[in-house]
Amino acid sequence: MKKFTKLKTLFSKYVFQFDKINYFLSKKDVNSRCILCELSKETEDSLMICKSDFLVVSVNLYPYNSGHLMIFPIRHIEKYNELNKEEYYHLFELTKFFIEALNNIYKPSGFNIGMNLGENSGASIKHIHQHIIPRFHNELGMIDIIGGYKVIVESPIISQKKLIEYTKSNLKSLPFKIYLKN
Repeated sequence: MKKFTKLKTLFSKYVFQFDKINYFLSKKDVNSRCILCELSKETEDSLMICKSDFLVVSVNLYPYNSGHLMIFPIRHIEKYNELNKEEYYHLFELTKFFIEALNNIYKPSGFNIGMNLGENSGASIKHIHQHIIPRFHNELGMIDIIGGYKVIVESPIISQKKLIEYTKSNLKSLPFKIYLKN
């Protein structure tokens, strides 16, 4: 058991995927800006891939796997039932499009697609958003099991570039106009 504890300590010192703990520990001002509303305003360092007139598609800054995406309305809403018809339609068309994109780029064996709705669901952002997470056969490795950390083999910035290129090449398959990140 001591050997396992030493290994776990070793991995926790040297294998740390991102600094997400600071995100959770930071004291958020009640009046602070919504991170997804800010992300919908395209900036140079944003992980946005594209947006329609109603929704934004972005790579997740803290991915569970390479290619982990989020799709969310430009308009700040917190409840699923607040989606209007256009947002709902764009959400499902973009979900279908990006499942195909992720299949072509990463060849996953499956997907987790979902939303954490409400405070007790695990939602850390009060702006409705849907995750699309590619899943792969035999994902867990030694570091995941022993170290308790997930190793992401690709930077979200690389994932973003791949997905922008795919989207640029396949724009005609979408039934509405989208705007790529510059």
